[in-house]
Amino acid sequence: MDYKLNYYKTQVEPALKGASTAEDMLKVLQDHYHLDEPLKMMTHLAFRQGLRSAITLLNPEPANRVSDFI
Repeated sequence: MDYKLNYYKTQVEPALKGASTAEDMLKVLQDHYHLDEPLKMMTHLAFRQGLRSAITLLNPEPANRVSDFI
């Protein structure tokens, strides 16, 4: 098994199971990975699509007033 996948399964996944909010999950990822590298173009597009899907599923209230953008 690839060591990165093994790390995810043994370290990250259990920590994610203990997270109760999206913010907690993001913190778990930040604690376990170096995420400050620039994204390549296709990775950037795929990541943005994944974020859009997550926001659609979560349906959270915007942090800023929506009326400011209408």
